[in-house]
Amino acid sequence: MIQQVIGFDSWKNMHLLAINGFNIPLVERQFSVLLSNIAKGEILPKEPIDDSSTKHLKHVLNSMFSEIYLPENTLSAACFLDDLTQIKNIESHHYAIIIDRNNLKQFDVGIIIQTCMDTFQNLTIIVVNSDSSYIQSVIPKSLISNRFYLGEIFSIQGNTYSNVIKYQSGDTRVYNKAFKLDSSTSSHSLAESLPVFIHQAAAPEHFIITHGYHAFSCSSEIESSISNIQNAVIIFTCQSFQEIERVTREVYTFKQKFGESLRILVKEGTPCIRYNDFHMLINAGAQNIIEHYRSDSVIFDQVRLASLTTMDRSNVALTTLESFFQSPLNHIGFQEFNVFMDVTNNVVDKIKHSQLEFALVELIPFSSVSIAEAKSYCTLRRKGDIATTLDGRIVLFFSSLRLYEVSQALSNVFSISTTEIFSQINTLTTHNDILDKLKELSQLSHSTIQAPSPNGLVKKTVLSSNKAVKVDWESI
Repeated sequence: MIQQVIGFDSWKNMHLLAINGFNIPLVERQFSVLLSNIAKGEILPKEPIDDSSTKHLKHVLNSMFSEIYLPENTLSAACFLDDLTQIKNIESHHYAIIIDRNNLKQFDVGIIIQTCMDTFQNLTIIVVNSDSSYIQSVIPKSLISNRFYLGEIFSIQGNTYSNVIKYQSGDTRVYNKAFKLDSSTSSHSLAESLPVFIHQAAAPEHFIITHGYHAFSCSSEIESSISNIQNAVIIFTCQSFQEIERVTREVYTFKQKFGESLRILVKEGTPCIRYNDFHMLINAGAQNIIEHYRSDSVIFDQVRLASLTTMDRSNVALTTLESFFQSPLNHIGFQEFNVFMDVTNNVVDKIKHSQLEFALVELIPFSSVSIAEAKSYCTLRRKGDIATTLDGRIVLFFSSLRLYEVSQALSNVFSISTTEIFSQINTLTTHNDILDKLKELSQLSHSTIQAPSPNGLVKKTVLSSNKAVKVDWESI
């Protein structure tokens, strides 16, 4: 069952599109029978564009329809409805009905549309000089149609547009989307109208509904649908770094199964995807990663871009991808200083010429904040993120991190803002700078004085550097 309702803002646009064979994106154009209450002399332009165009329009209409039924004089709504009831629906035929909103009352337009949609299985209704008064009464009919189209054709400053209010064909849905039309072209690219399956946490519900996307909560819900349609766009979401491995596995599995016909995007829910995770997801089969701070409109833009491009499946095993892009360190969390030094030196030296990047961060707290307190705010959860303490400072080593990611990584690692507890933060990302800092720290560890106190307790470490003091003005 194919049912379409197309509104034209003028006869001129209807004639121009008819001459071009109603070449409108998403519109089915294989017609059989033309019906109208409008007199045959009124269907053609009253003020012809030019003689050749009028002749061409007659030729197009004759070739487009095998049967054309038009009255000598324009019929009233009641008479036209009587004629419609006399026509027997033939399942193999596609009926086109042309009505003029200016010649009919609003109520009559609605009745004619409803009668036609109840009578004919395959139907296109063209409403010339249309308004939006009939739209709400038409939309419920889309629930029973295999293929349904509701749209409007209008002009703005000399350009003609097709506004798709609602379109659905199986799992393909397009809502509220405008296409710029060019009467000189013979076809329009419909690749950007692929079905879109989006994780319900990747975007707000109103955004998903507005664009006609299919929401899902787990990938198993959509696998059968994608198996049936093949060409589609999927948007997964990643809400934390603990989910990166699972999302990578899902991306890889779907891409291996469906190949280039399936376009995959990943929406970052919270800041958790580092550069090495980005490359791992891309190599697994994702066409792009949408950062957490991007607006919903960027999701729409990326869907459109992904729909117009393809990417083949990877020929590398998933385990190989994971090992290639994961951190070279198996350590995690706070380490003894000697262990920290050995591991960091070794990693920096071994991966300095690889695709992996790293960062060493030295954090010196305010004198009013003890190192134990500062350490209590720090939690390292990701493999390859290690830390140590030395001479009243915390030193962090991120074995897979780029400079622009350091600030966000610190926000994830510390439960409160680092500016609240640290007077100085030094970040090093180059091989030589890190080795020089490690050498400096090593020398510092040997010069640290820890003399025993009279009562047998260890005295507070003597710091080798002066530190700023965060002032509390209320206490002065």
